[in-house]
Amino acid sequence: MQTFSFDDFVSLAVNTPAKDFLEPDMCQAVKSLINSNAINEKIKSEFNLCVEKKNYSYFAPINLFLHRSSSINISLAYLDTKSRSERYIMPNMSDSYLAVYGSKGFIVNYYESEQDGQKLRLARSVVLKEGDICLMKAGEYVGFPETNSEETLLLYIANNAESKLGEAVITKFDAKTLTASFSNSGDFQHTRAQYMAEILGGIKGEHTTKSLLKLCAYKAHFVRWSALESLLNVDFELGMKTLRQFQNDPHPHIQNAAREALKMLTLRESA
Repeated sequence: MQTFSFDDFVSLAVNTPAKDFLEPDMCQAVKSLINSNAINEKIKSEFNLCVEKKNYSYFAPINLFLHRSSSINISLAYLDTKSRSERYIMPNMSDSYLAVYGSKGFIVNYYESEQDGQKLRLARSVVLKEGDICLMKAGEYVGFPETNSEETLLLYIANNAESKLGEAVITKFDAKTLTASFSNSGDFQHTRAQYMAEILGGIKGEHTTKSLLKLCAYKAHFVRWSALESLLNVDFELGMKTLRQFQNDPHPHIQNAAREALKMLTLRESA
């Protein structure tokens, strides 16, 4: 098995096209890395610093980036399922690899959505031992059950070259019931734009109206709809004009919502 220094692996990963990130050659390189002294030494040198900083993250109590760039992230996380239970299961944001250290059998669950995306079902489980890796594709629902009772180090190697979920609306599922809890954007820029549209709904003025009209043409459909709702609040006449235009919006959800909203408003006026 070919051996890598940590820097050699980073160079290889950065120069691997996104479409080939989960292909056999890259998979073999990841296996070589995690079974090498290079990664073990890197983990030992960084883990104490990680513990000292107590750098908390959403995914695990302690998280440390061993490498971070626009192409790939390599991060080390500490997971203790005894003290931390998983609240939500959400789709993996990018093609990535997962390896474990210090575990005799770490369970990774893969789920599939059903009932029109309102519920998850367990599709398969993988048991990882030290030195093993598993592949997680962008969009796959992956979770770590509470039956993982050991304290475990997790190594993530994620491809960031292409944001495959950036335009998507991501649904998060309750980890216990596996039912849909809420949805949000996979792109922080879209989330900020939607939040801004909602805030502007409570501020009347010419500048507000101009900003909301711009957001009504935003590329993400759910931001456009939030902007319209706020526009109706600050300038009803202009909001109604925009609502009628939304019947021809490029996104079918916006078209349908606009038509239903106009029907309801017509019925209300005639009552």
